[in-house]
Amino acid sequence: MVIEGGKVYVSLAHRYWNEAWDLAKNREVYGADASREGLGANLCLHAFVASPRPLVPGDFGAALEELKRSIDHSSLFDDFPEFTQRASSLEAMARHLADQLFSRPPAAGTWNSFQVWEHEGLGAVVFPGEASIQLKLKRRNLWLTLQGPVDPESGLLVPRGLVTRAVERAYALLGDKPRTDLGKWLFSTLSEDLPQLAELRIDLARHSFHTVGRQDLIV
Repeated sequence: MVIEGGKVYVSLAHRYWNEAWDLAKNREVYGADASREGLGANLCLHAFVASPRPLVPGDFGAALEELKRSIDHSSLFDDFPEFTQRASSLEAMARHLADQLFSRPPAAGTWNSFQVWEHEGLGAVVFPGEASIQLKLKRRNLWLTLQGPVDPESGLLVPRGLVTRAVERAYALLGDKPRTDLGKWLFSTLSEDLPQLAELRIDLARHSFHTVGRQDLIV
């Protein structure tokens, strides 16, 4: 089975804001991203197709281009009724766009996954037929993959500030202590604050990584 991907870029306005909440509540949940006026964003939409044969861009490029045309240079909270009252967060956008994409089969193969990247250190991944979503974030030298359902009120899998605080707490506890079990220790410590943590990748520099998943903690 071959898995290949294609990507397009879109520019749009979205917002981390819930009209049912006051300013204090929105700032508590969304932190510095909270804005009733919205934020401009340049997003990368990346679709992957699984096929028994090698693919060419035309096999799924038309579906991606159609998706791009449907939202490029739009204001999600003005132009799309589903985002008028609720947050057009990264997770909510990814789910909305994935549902559109997956409803149209590619010319060859089957959809494997769909990703939306807000910037190079923050992306959301949706898989066909799965209710949960993945959130990929970079903090310090760590890549965290969180997985679970999106909260319907906030539109978030997890508040970004919570991830930052969890990472900083783990590094404060670690201090300068050398650990032979660093990967497992970091995963366990971060999971105390982030039960959605599914995978942790540690950048060891020199193009080297150490990856730990939940299964690695099972003895």
